[in-house]
Amino acid sequence: MTLVFNAIASVGIATIAFGQILPMSNAPLPSTQENTAAKTYLNIARSVSKNSKKPASMDAETFYQRGLVKAKRGDYERAIADYTEAIRLKPQYPEAYYQRALTRYQPDEDGEYENSDSEGAIQDLTQAIQLKPDYADAYYERGEILSNSGEVEQAIEDFNQAIRLNPNHVAAYFSRANLRESELQDKKGALADFDRVLQLNPTDALSYLQRARLRSALGDPQGALADEVQAAKVQPNNADTYRYRALNREGRGDFQGAIEDYTQAIRLNPNDAMLYFYRALTRQNMKDFQGAVADLSQVRRLKLTHPDNVHPDAAGTYTYQAQIHEAAGDYRAVIEDYTQALKMKPNDKAAYTNRAAARLKIGDRQGAIEDYSQIIQLDPCELSAYSSRAWLRYKSGDKQGAIADYTQAITFGNGTISSAFNYYGRAEALFAIGDYRGAIADYTKAIQLDPESAATTYAKRAMARDRIGDKKGAAEDRKAAASLPPEPEQQVFQTIGFSSRQCEDKKH
Repeated sequence: MTLVFNAIASVGIATIAFGQILPMSNAPLPSTQENTAAKTYLNIARSVSKNSKKPASMDAETFYQRGLVKAKRGDYERAIADYTEAIRLKPQYPEAYYQRALTRYQPDEDGEYENSDSEGAIQDLTQAIQLKPDYADAYYERGEILSNSGEVEQAIEDFNQAIRLNPNHVAAYFSRANLRESELQDKKGALADFDRVLQLNPTDALSYLQRARLRSALGDPQGALADEVQAAKVQPNNADTYRYRALNREGRGDFQGAIEDYTQAIRLNPNDAMLYFYRALTRQNMKDFQGAVADLSQVRRLKLTHPDNVHPDAAGTYTYQAQIHEAAGDYRAVIEDYTQALKMKPNDKAAYTNRAAARLKIGDRQGAIEDYSQIIQLDPCELSAYSSRAWLRYKSGDKQGAIADYTQAITFGNGTISSAFNYYGRAEALFAIGDYRGAIADYTKAIQLDPESAATTYAKRAMARDRIGDKKGAAEDRKAAASLPPEPEQQVFQTIGFSSRQCEDKKH
């Protein structure tokens, strides 16, 4: 969202998400404009004070100018109070409504707007439009908020209106282009909007890159290449130019070109952790695992020396590093990566799960059991952890431990298909300790819950029936097993993240 103070409409482009270049949020008010607002406020206050023997009473304009200064300094709460007082003194004040809307709609430290007062901001912008129907910037800003809230059609209508009122409104064309492409899949319409952006602002490197990506998608590779070359010409010393061109190149499979651009961006901005992170992912795609790990190490170094680098967090870099080591087949390094990640985020169930899988790759069943035990300690309702630990205990010879874990999973599973897996597992453990009747009961329950995938279960029940002398039942089971299609290899481990509703209810 472009932050516009008083008479200035400051437009910029600075962020990207998954290849989608977005309008800059809260472009800074130039210092000259801040000084102007501050001087105006002081001059008005002095004038009133000079002409009155009583304490100066401020008018609407003074509160408005003071609000601008406070908003610029980040004192949003007091800025809103000043705008509100200006509106009380002068109800027909569209600019005050407009600035209060912008101040209400502020991002948090992560650039997110979830905790902002979007409803209040929309109400203020609507009031500003009612008071000043040709207020193009108010339409634009309302469109931005509606877009961020998923109200695509209404947002586009506001951008349309902003453009009708001001055919040179660069930000409105840019934002409409993004919505046309991402939400309406209207690439040609988006391309037309970027054409207009570049007519109005021919030195905007990022819009050249955005148009290049669209041209490539529409089958114009030469046009795309020309735009990418032009972007570097108009802003050769801007790291973002190379960052976004790298994303374009990577999107069409030119990984080496992407790495070259990330490297140039790093030369221009060596303290941007995200540049190293993106280059690491690209190097991973090229199977340059050593280079990728080196880049992730740089990310962590910059996180320590430059705390303003918010994403990704250090634990996240170890997770990505673990994936790189896994692709290289270095499971001991994978284990170490997740161990480091868990030092930073000790409650990360997924990290324990992945470390357990890596430990199994090197034959460390006991280590894997310990990881699943840790998950259960963190979340006693995590059914998949009981199932996975049960299987590991069974394979390690701890049949009673396996039975206990399968029983717990069954208790909370509440008759789902996943419970069929646990009945089957418990049946195997019961069979192993000689409890053939108990095993038959569990095999039977597994068949009832998942009859379409029961060939192996019928065969195993036949074996248990043989052990108790039920030859007829065993023969029927073998016949049933033969009539079913072969099963794929049974999944031993289930995805972490499925807690039992029954268990959760008991906890509360």
